[in-house]
Amino acid sequence: MLAITEGGDAYAYSAAGAIAAGNVPSAKPSGILRIKAGTTEFDKDYFFNIETATGGYKLCGMKYIGGGKALAQIFSFKDHVAADKWTNRDCKLAIIDFNTKAITYVDGVPLHTGGSLQYGCVIDKTTAYLQVQNTADGIHIYKVDLAAAKGTKGAKVQGKAVMGLFKMTK
Repeated sequence: MLAITEGGDAYAYSAAGAIAAGNVPSAKPSGILRIKAGTTEFDKDYFFNIETATGGYKLCGMKYIGGGKALAQIFSFKDHVAADKWTNRDCKLAIIDFNTKAITYVDGVPLHTGGSLQYGCVIDKTTAYLQVQNTADGIHIYKVDLAAAKGTKGAKVQGKAVMGLFKMTK
């Protein structure tokens, strides 16, 4: 996933070593790299080490929301084993600030299966809607107030997945 900011900087993430996200074991940390606007090389002065910032946890997925921030799913466990491969299990929802290298966890959203951010919808950099699936409660659509980092449970999905949420305008 490549996030392009309003200023043209590009950010890419790595879930290095996160077997649950389908990656192979790695000694490299999960993190975020930047390519500055107008350049074609990774910025040697920028690396956001997600594992250092979270106390050892890895990224599962990320979606740009605007203003130099991304909505992210971060695994809630450190030890990834072969049996975890492609499970995307037990993720926490968080907001990542590329500029300050801060991570804010979103309250009100349970641990869930990751990998569904690409189907979510962000409206005016203030609100996101996304599918949240957990084994205890099934699948629900959550509304996330991005400024308050607070999620609210909404409609229950009567199916296997929601493959897209969109804002329709004239």
